[in-house]
Amino acid sequence: MQYRVSDDQVSEVIEADSMEDALEQAADLWKDGSWDSKCIIDLVVSELDVDGNEVDTDYISVECGEDPEPPSCTEDEHEWDNPHEIVGGLKENPGVWSLGGTTLLFKSVCVHCGLIKRETHFGVQRNPNQCDTVEYSQE
Repeated sequence: MQYRVSDDQVSEVIEADSMEDALEQAADLWKDGSWDSKCIIDLVVSELDVDGNEVDTDYISVECGEDPEPPSCTEDEHEWDNPHEIVGGLKENPGVWSLGGTTLLFKSVCVHCGLIKRETHFGVQRNPNQCDTVEYSQE
C-alpha cells in the first residue's frame, strides 16, 4: 500500500504494509533528515487508494535533530559535576531548579575546563512541539 507523508514543507509517498508500519517509516525518514537544531515535527500520514486519493489519515509528532555538541575540552573529554559553590541551587540538590510546572533546569560544570552545561527538561506539561534543550556557555 502507498502512504503520503507530509509536514508543513515536504510531502513524500512511501510503501508500507500497514498504517502502523507507515508511521514508523515516516518517523525514521524525518529523524534521518538534516536539521539545524533539535525540533519536533508534526507529520500527517495518509493511506492512498489506487487513484491516489486519501482514504485514511493518522498523525505523529517526531523529535528530530540533535542537541548541540559541546565545545572541545582542555582534556580528552568533559567530566561533568555539580559542585554547589559553582552551580548554585540547594546544597541538598545542587544545580537543579524548578522553572514552574514540570519544567526543570539542570546546571553542571566541566571539572577540567569550566564549561557550563544547562539542560532544560520540560516534563509532561510542555507546550506543543517543545523540546528539551541543552546549552553550553563559559559563564
